[in-house]
Amino acid sequence: MVEKRKGTASKSPYTLGFAAQVKALTVRRSHTTLHGRFQTVSSYLLNLWVAFVAGIVYLNLPLTGAGGFTRVTLLFVGPLMAVFNP
Repeated sequence: MVEKRKGTASKSPYTLGFAAQVKALTVRRSHTTLHGRFQTVSSYLLNLWVAFVAGIVYLNLPLTGAGGFTRVTLLFVGPLMAVFNP
């Protein structure tokens, strides 16, 4: 049987506890982000550009019901970009 770390339940199929797994994944993600600087910078620039375009479109919409559907769509763009951006 594989040895388990302290803090892991004896019936758990995992060798690391939840906190240790979160720590390991956080360290791994930070190393990946630091080594992939081009992707990180280009991702931030793309998000900034989309935010500016969506903001300009949002401000130029009419305040009547005609602009309602487009306003809701633009408010959906932010979370959608966050989900699909690595």
